Amino acid sequence: MLEKALFEELQAFILAEKHRLEGELGLLGEGNPHVTGGFDTKWEDLGENEEDNATEVAQYESNLGVERELESRLKEMKAALARLEDGTYGACASCGQDINPARLKVKPEAIYCIECSEKLQR
Repeated sequence: MLEKALFEELQAFILAEKHRLEGELGLLGEGNPHVTGGFDTKWEDLGENEEDNATEVAQYESNLGVERELESRLKEMKAALARLEDGTYGACASCGQDINPARLKVKPEAIYCIECSEKLQR
């Protein structure tokens, strides 16, 4: 079980990270931050010549990759918030043991303890 001060610190960080990610996604496109995958990357119209069109495609493809990364991270933050709310935050999803607080400070969205995480990566 996490100490109250650490719990509150991690909760504040996760909320701030969620809001930051939603803001960054809003800069890339339009959509609903409450729906996973609910953002659509903007297609910027730079002009009509071939060079402009090539730049548009390259920029769009790059933004899609960034969007996917941000949405993935946002999904993790929302899941961490749900665990905070339902009282399962800080417990390993595999073995049920408490996740080391030092791990949560580094990776507050962690759902596995280090041992289970290493087993799953093999």
